[in-house]
Amino acid sequence: MEGRERVRHFAAEAGRDLTGFGWELTANRSSTPAEMAGMVERWAEEGGTHFSVGTMRNGLTTVDQHIDFITDVARRIGLAT
Repeated sequence: MEGRERVRHFAAEAGRDLTGFGWELTANRSSTPAEMAGMVERWAEEGGTHFSVGTMRNGLTTVDQHIDFITDVARRIGLAT
């Protein structure tokens, strides 16, 4: 059972309403900024409300590289200029 479906299942079992419930995805797999931006867009289309960009598996070696990666993703999804 996928994570979201598990939450829905147990919430229904407990009689809990998920209206207004936030859905977060933390992406920790190796990818390019373009791939990550596409993942963010698909997540939002499926009702996702929050997204964390992980950079640790991308071969980046400096703090600036990590910041640049995140900034690139943010630009691609319209959160930065």
